[in-house]
Amino acid sequence: MNRHTAALPETNVSTLPDPIVIGWNGASRVSGRSTASLKRDVRKGTFPAPMRLGENQVGWRLSWIETWANNLPRLGRPPPRVTQKA
Repeated sequence: MNRHTAALPETNVSTLPDPIVIGWNGASRVSGRSTASLKRDVRKGTFPAPMRLGENQVGWRLSWIETWANNLPRLGRPPPRVTQKA
């Protein structure tokens, strides 16, 4: 935890009304990814682009990040390996 995230209270985002707009730190907390990773993913087009909120501020609607997360591929378990004894 750094000085920027220390002031953020623990919040159950599922109880917040939409449209909630969150910045880099909020997006990082919701997605579980660092802000550096998010910035890289925005440039690659694999994370939603933020909207401009001011001259030096950007943000995302919480629902955009939830949609992104819900569309991530799910990890599945491979089928069990069957070995035959000779």
